[in-house]
Amino acid sequence: MRRFDFEKLEVFTMALEMAVRVDPIADHLPRGRSYMRDQLRRAANSVPLNIAEGAGEFSPAVVRSG
Repeated sequence: MRRFDFEKLEVFTMALEMAVRVDPIADHLPRGRSYMRDQLRRAANSVPLNIAEGAGEFSPAVVRSG
């Protein structure tokens, strides 16, 4: 199976692991703090998504006149 380039990045793998580890922590937040639970999960999930998105972007080379 073909892998995307970002899947080969160590930081992407670590971000996925963090997202998995955050889930049980979020489960243990107090009942009245469901908004914190949701925010923590969304933040943890956004990290690997942002890495994947950023790994696919390229900026044009800067041309300097000399």
